[in-house]
Amino acid sequence: MSSRMRYFFVVKGGAVAYNVWHMLKQLRNKRLMKRIIWGLAIVIIPPFVFWGAGSALRSRDKGPAYAGTIFGAKVSFDEYNSAWRAVKDQALMIYGTRFRDISDQLDLNRQAWDRLLLLKEAARERIRVSDRDVIAAIQKFPFFQSRGGFDPQTYNLVLRQAFGIQPRDFEEEIRDSLVIEKLRDQVLKNVAVTHTEIKDAYKRYYEKSTIAYIIISPERFKKRIAANESALKKYYRDNKESFRVDDQVNIEYLPFEFLAYEKDIQVTDDEVKKFYEDHTEYFDRKKTFNELKEAVKAACVQARAAQKALEAAEKADYALADASKPLEDVAKEYSLPVRETGFFTRDGMIPDIGWFPEIQKQAFRLKVGQRSELIKPASDMAKGFYIIKVKEKKDSYLPGYEEIRQKIETTLKDEKASSLAAKEARRLHRVIAELIVNPPAGGRALSFEEAAAKVLRSPHRSEPFARSGYVQGLGSASELGEDPFTATTKPGVLAPVAKTRAGFCIFTVAAIMPIDEKKFRKERGEFTDKVLESKKMNALNQWYAALLEKANLKSNIPDESQPGLP
Repeated sequence: MSSRMRYFFVVKGGAVAYNVWHMLKQLRNKRLMKRIIWGLAIVIIPPFVFWGAGSALRSRDKGPAYAGTIFGAKVSFDEYNSAWRAVKDQALMIYGTRFRDISDQLDLNRQAWDRLLLLKEAARERIRVSDRDVIAAIQKFPFFQSRGGFDPQTYNLVLRQAFGIQPRDFEEEIRDSLVIEKLRDQVLKNVAVTHTEIKDAYKRYYEKSTIAYIIISPERFKKRIAANESALKKYYRDNKESFRVDDQVNIEYLPFEFLAYEKDIQVTDDEVKKFYEDHTEYFDRKKTFNELKEAVKAACVQARAAQKALEAAEKADYALADASKPLEDVAKEYSLPVRETGFFTRDGMIPDIGWFPEIQKQAFRLKVGQRSELIKPASDMAKGFYIIKVKEKKDSYLPGYEEIRQKIETTLKDEKASSLAAKEARRLHRVIAELIVNPPAGGRALSFEEAAAKVLRSPHRSEPFARSGYVQGLGSASELGEDPFTATTKPGVLAPVAKTRAGFCIFTVAAIMPIDEKKFRKERGEFTDKVLESKKMNALNQWYAALLEKANLKSNIPDESQPGLP
């Protein structure tokens, strides 16, 4: 169970948090997320039927007289702010109570311009949405309903508390979203897939190959390489910037990691059953509850642990609202450890925590001695919640020669060893190919295995692997490219030398295992949907890239500028 799923199972107190979380769940159940992801959210509100007029968002920063241009026409700040507000509201619907934690990663500025451009193009295409369509659609939305029908009170509550927006403004956002959806449908109306495209895609996914190969590793050449002081200093002079050390930060932190809270959690069979019934969408529906029971139990424990971690984190966070209270005092009060990461960079892994962009952004934003509010995960890989305090910072700098002499020597030797290995692999490739094509006088034709053994050693033979698979001893199959699946299987014919993480690979295709035709016929319908969706996505990307170039969009809005979060 991913930490994201675990996090969503944590239902925070309060009607607003519940409404937004419940709305997210309903959207997933109704399979509307595909449209939302494309910035074409279908949250459909009638523009004037249920509520009176409201004022649009109005704000203008000092600077240029207009926000930018699209198709050479000026875009006012009012237009830009309205679009920014719309994409922000859309993100609220997707991420719910997690929106604040990940808003920095969403690039709402770019999304606002995307929305404006699409609306301009829709206007050029004379695309409209009727009131009848809007009203019919809103009546189907579950999160504005009560007792089986649309409820104005619920509608007003969600807009006011979850979105912080007047009904009329929100309704106009949704009308625009429907216009964009129509534009999207118009662009994609003729996109279809053929039987050949479906089968080719299926082959790319399920076809497997077996290869015979030898590896020429750079490691075997390192002992031959001598690097004198003059060569090292020259390499340093020629490649100084590659040794630059990025900005670094060292933090202290309070951890609220999920695993630490799991050990004391016990759940009954009835609680596991209830958890399954409440979250069936997260589990394999082809299996029975009994088959899934252990997995459901683990998920239930993890969800409870995440809830306990969140509760503990929020208590500590509340205590630390008193800026005069030391981090160590709060840690002692709540029996928490204070840990230290050691230095890390903006893009590097955080020692003992891992990949956590939210922490990295906060750590580099805060000053030495400052601490963060509670930091919540946006990544599936995050282990919990954290509160951090910046202990030390180091600016980017270029180390002197003596400081990194060993690193220079290692880097130089690695480069030279790789170059020698590549040269040797090309030579052996030619020799082996020659032995196969032109065997010794009076001798029989040699196989790849025989030729390889004659000049170096007997080759390895891989287990069957797919294009996205792993080759034992080599690494990712993608490093071999398409050759294992497109090269001829005629005995002894060599593919080009391939550079892999393990070294330079000389190989021949031993066998290509075709797809299971019976399985293909059985899964063709479901796979067709995937291929069609991928083709539509590519078509939409290409269309939008062309539209963007034609529109010559120019923005006067700074990249970091945002009108403000609610």
